[in-house]
Amino acid sequence: MTQHTPERLRCDVCDMPTLGDTLCNQHYEEQERAMTQHTPGPWVIEQAHEDFPVQQVIHAEGSDRVLAVLDRNDAQDKANAALVAASPDLLRAIKRLRTHAIATEALRARESGNYQEITPQELLDAETRLIESEVGSSALAYANAAIAKAEGRI
Repeated sequence: MTQHTPERLRCDVCDMPTLGDTLCNQHYEEQERAMTQHTPGPWVIEQAHEDFPVQQVIHAEGSDRVLAVLDRNDAQDKANAALVAASPDLLRAIKRLRTHAIATEALRARESGNYQEITPQELLDAETRLIESEVGSSALAYANAAIAKAEGRI
């Protein structure tokens, strides 16, 4: 007998199974690039031109739009530059990990099956369980706060 996958757990564009999102990974990334308010990644670090009064610049790959400048070439500036340049990748990763953690908890609670069989209610219940658990609540709280900060909501 064929299992029915709830409509919400299939990509709205190509009908591929998803982990609780309405878009598969490919279409999620395309939508994220189209809807993002920040300059899309990847961001790269380069030595500034010798005529500039700064040491390094961070810009979007393939673009001349400068996102940040660093005026020293010391270890702290190099570490800051690496963190800033990784920001778009970190945001995408934490969103994916958050979704995966909730879907994994939903699957663990059901004790069998696969991700494509998880219902929207099971995802909501799983998120609630994670929020109410000691470890999950702090991890989810940090993830939610980091995402909100990166998106300018706090």
